Amino acid sequence: MIRKVFGCVGVLGMIGMVGCGGGSGGGSSSSSGSPTTPTPTNRAPVINSMNLSPQFGVAQLTTFQFNASASDPDGDAVSYSWDVAGNPLSGASGTGVFTNGFSGTARLTVTDSKGATATDTRAFVVASMSGTWTGTVDTTGCVGFAKPITASLVQNLTSITGTVGLPNGLCSFNGGTAQTDPAEPGRIDVNANVTIRIKVPPFTDVTFRGTLDSSGQRLSGGLFGSGHNGTPVVLNKQ
Repeated sequence: MIRKVFGCVGVLGMIGMVGCGGGSGGGSSSSSGSPTTPTPTNRAPVINSMNLSPQFGVAQLTTFQFNASASDPDGDAVSYSWDVAGNPLSGASGTGVFTNGFSGTARLTVTDSKGATATDTRAFVVASMSGTWTGTVDTTGCVGFAKPITASLVQNLTSITGTVGLPNGLCSFNGGTAQTDPAEPGRIDVNANVTIRIKVPPFTDVTFRGTLDSSGQRLSGGLFGSGHNGTPVVLNKQ
């Protein structure tokens, strides 16, 4: 903003100096004009609240809810736009279900009618059992040390299919690679609780029960059956 300032300037002439405000023998000089009204500065809108719920959920099962409220100090109308892990959403509120697992960010932009903006972000995690997992079975109680376990799994809604590789000499049975039973696939619920029955002929028949943590990358639980009553298992997503 530029303000024009009017003042008194001395003028040097043939007859001498005429100063500001005049003198005893010289009169006065002045200038006048109408002041320029400053252009009001547009102020950015204010985001009063932004919510994302829950901040952890399961792919294909959890409905994430987004809502926000904003105001503008100049009384201008505001609009809302979201970038939810690359997915656009408009309006003060909305919902979304995600098909794959990831760690992402929801970014809200509020824009007033003159183009000024305000932004805010929230992080969230979508977990999925689909992928490759490696970890350990803690067999300290029977063989004295932990042994490796692997899994290659696919999640489709609540169903989990794929293969699980158990180590040999796992306490009361031999190891091997088990294919999940098509008639009895593994399960995951909206609270990230996982159950997978693992059968390796001729004698191995155990059930894994565990829960994904809030990172969506770590699955902890235990084995039950065939002499096991909660033998600890930890799997990490690769």
